[in-house]
Amino acid sequence: MRPLAIAALVLACCATAAAERSAPEPALLDSPPALTVTACLTGNATATATYSGWWGGNESYARLLSAAAPGCNCSVGLSVTTAHMLLFLEPGADLTVQARLLTAAGTTACRAPGTVLAMSSPRRIRGITSPGVYDVAVPCDFVCAEAGQDYFLVVDFVSGTAPNLALVGGGEGHDCATWNDWGAGWTDLVGTMGFLHDLTIWADLDCCYQAIPNERGTWGGIKADYR
Repeated sequence: MRPLAIAALVLACCATAAAERSAPEPALLDSPPALTVTACLTGNATATATYSGWWGGNESYARLLSAAAPGCNCSVGLSVTTAHMLLFLEPGADLTVQARLLTAAGTTACRAPGTVLAMSSPRRIRGITSPGVYDVAVPCDFVCAEAGQDYFLVVDFVSGTAPNLALVGGGEGHDCATWNDWGAGWTDLVGTMGFLHDLTIWADLDCCYQAIPNERGTWGGIKADYR
């Protein structure tokens, strides 16, 4: 009976942690931003509304990268070249972010963030001169991941502050597509917390031809910065 008791305790703790936050009401964007997107991408590149009052600081957001990337036609492997996350930022924002590539755990009915395959170098975001929606783009040098598999792209807020930061979401919300870890483990923002949209997080991809699906790699080559 001890394993069952421990499992029940873990579930109770997780439920309590999730209850500490409640989904904010989305505010529709007056004019959705014009996004520059490539043909070969996966994730969610639509922007409909902002979610203020949720982001709390050092935390992580994960987006399912579906195996279906119709604009790419990668037969062997794929490599993320840039990780994107839309945020509403105001002057005074000074954030350090990084990106990670994770395996997809769980079942085909509900994929969840798994183990880390690769991690980028950090990028500092600052020098915001006017309030607005910004594409926080993190250049990546990913390992070549096996095509035809699901993965998760994670954006980590490593450090920093940002007054009135708001998340941006768009399109229809899907269970198990957008996850958040604020220190209590991964939580499904749509299925568990009631967000109405998937968060606007996507990855630019390139095809590659030496796929290494299960090996840990490193990312580097960060050259750009907001100044």
